[in-house]
Amino acid sequence: MPSLTRVYQLPLRTKYPIIRYGKYREMLPLKLGDKVSGRLDTENQGKVCINELTLMLSCMKQNEFSQDICTAEITAFETCYNSHLKTESKKKADEAKGIIKEAIGGRLPSQHLNSLLKRYPQPKKKS
Repeated sequence: MPSLTRVYQLPLRTKYPIIRYGKYREMLPLKLGDKVSGRLDTENQGKVCINELTLMLSCMKQNEFSQDICTAEITAFETCYNSHLKTESKKKADEAKGIIKEAIGGRLPSQHLNSLLKRYPQPKKKS
């Protein structure tokens, strides 16, 4: 009669590895820094009125770059760009006054976060 104990003693061969939770080791201190980088704020800059621009350029390409035929698309692009300039100037004026508004997606810009972190600095650890 075959022995079944050896089969039960083998580790289970599963599709997913067995996770063994160990002791948590702190690699860096768990605290906020004194400033944040502004790399993600520049991600969406310069991407305004793309839809109107593509419509205007496709119309001009179809009509051999004649501005007389594509006046509707050109005026739509100019109004979009002028409204963008107005919102940017208002945003800069608000930043100069110190008014903090949320950016797109509910995130604060890095300049506002840095000003808040300077206002409430982290306590230095005594060693």
